[in-house]
Amino acid sequence: MPSHNTSYKHRRQDLLSRSNKEHKGDLLVHLGHHFGRTEHAFCNIKVILDFGLQCLEDAGLSESNEKQHRLFDTLRELDPNLEERLRDGEHTSDIAALIDAGRDGARSTDAQSVKKAILDWVHPDGGALIPPLLRDSRVGYGFAHVDTGRLLCPTHLDWDDAKIRKKLQNRTAVVTADQCPTFLYEDLTYDDDLLGRGP
Repeated sequence: MPSHNTSYKHRRQDLLSRSNKEHKGDLLVHLGHHFGRTEHAFCNIKVILDFGLQCLEDAGLSESNEKQHRLFDTLRELDPNLEERLRDGEHTSDIAALIDAGRDGARSTDAQSVKKAILDWVHPDGGALIPPLLRDSRVGYGFAHVDTGRLLCPTHLDWDDAKIRKKLQNRTAVVTADQCPTFLYEDLTYDDDLLGRGP
């Protein structure tokens, strides 16, 4: 039996396929692109729509969750027909699937753009990296590569220490979000006395 996530993905792909054939790209997909980039990249759209539908039916409910209400209002501003679609009985899961498809597409496009630009940033003079890194593959990036690993290495660790480097490469050293990577600091140098030179 397929999981809920799998069936949701299939339903979203089916809706997106039908939408593209019938309407040359549903406006909700474009709304998802914009909403994901400017408002919220990871919120649960179906929950927002279900909340909004309840608010449309019970005006007093709108104050119960200010964040969800604000996000729903933003969606309504972006698509003036959204409220009508909800009132006409269109399933929130169908609408959410199309908006999510747009957000996913935007994230994918952004990630591809950044991935390609990283090589120019890592080696701005256009010289070759040894070993070389491909623009269209993630293989060999991160701690696996000597140059990108040095940039990602947390400031409290010494990338030039072979033992530290090996632990980072085989993931026995855990790097957490509160450990700032070296690339955030001017000249890749962290200085306790000059904290203004970094994050």
